[in-house]
Formats: sequence, structure tokens, C-alpha cells
Amino acid sequence: MGAVRGGDAGAGAGGTKMNHEGNCSKRELLRLAGLAVAGAALQACQSSASFISPVPGEARLDVAEMSGQRALEILLEGNHRFVDGRPLHPRQSEKWRQELAKGQHPFAMIHTCADSRLPVDAIFDQGLGDLFVTRVVGNVLTDAVLSSLEFGAGQLHVPLIVVLGHQGCDAVAAAVQAVEGGDRVSNYLSGVVRAITPAVKR
Repeated sequence: MGAVRGGDAGAGAGGTKMNHEGNCSKRELLRLAGLAVAGAALQACQSSASFISPVPGEARLDVAEMSGQRALEILLEGNHRFVDGRPLHPRQSEKWRQELAKGQHPFAMIHTCADSRLPVDAIFDQGLGDLFVTRVVGNVLTDAVLSSLEFGAGQLHVPLIVVLGHQGCDAVAAAVQAVEGGDRVSNYLSGVVRAITPAVKR
């Protein structure tokens, strides 16, 4: 499995090793993911590298045999189509939706910000059921997010984890203002700001 990290609001890899019950810490989850670390901010997805031809229409992706590298290539191919204004919008039909009712087989997990300007399926031009997505304001890691990623890796056998950042994150801006300007934040935002603060101080 490959793991890709990137963006302006990070996710730490600290923690302890997997315990005897099979639960993953942040560090263990990323280690199990193979740590194929690369820049995965949106700008990096817009490079002009040449990849294998995209899978068209309703064709099922063979996730069971897919490597993390191939999964990343498919994501980047889709992002190139999105940037070029020629999306395929694959796997959207009623027949495909009926097929999905039998089970899910996503080929990539993406952890990103809850920002409404980050429609992940559209950005990567992927179909229904292709991506297992977790979203939280500021793109921080929480216990619930880690549980979701562990489920995707351990139960769904997803071959790739991507941490996708973006420019102009309001949560990051709030953290910067709190650290540098002393601004107060609401109780609900304070946890997110605390998670981002170490990166701001660096």
C-alpha cells in the first residue's frame, strides 16, 4: 500500500505501535501504508507527467490486484482531465449504482479538509464508490479519522492513502491568527487550532 502526504495542514505520524488487539496508531498506520511519501497538494496533482490511459465508462477497476503506484496514477490521470476541462465522469449510471449496493471496493483513501471548494470525486474525476474519503476542517487527524483510515486499510484493503491539502484554508488562517495575533476561537474550533498550532510555530 502506498501513502501520500501533502498540503498546508498536516497530519502527524506520532504515537505508539500497534497493540495486541490490532489497533493502529498514527505512526503504525502510516508505516503499514508503506510510506511512499510524495507531495500530494493539489498543485502537485497538476503536473504534466504522462500516465497510463484512463479507465473509461463503466469499467470496473480491479482493486484486488492494484498497487499503490497504479492507484496514484489513476488519480493523477483523473486530475489532469479535470484541470484540462475534459472529465469522463465515469461509473455514474443507474446500473453502476445497483452494482454498488452489493458492496464497496474503493481504490484510494483520501483525507482532506471539509472546505466546500474541494469536491474530491470531481477533482480526480472518479466515479461512485471509487474513493473512500474522510474530511475534517483544517485537514487534521482525529481519532475518528484514524479509525476510518484503519477500517479502509484493514477491512477494505485499499492500496493507497492520500492526504490532500489546499491553499487558502480558513482553519489554518484561524490558527495563525490565534498564535500570532492572540485571537480567541470558539470551543469547537479550539481543538482544530491546537492541532495546527505546532506547524504554525515552526
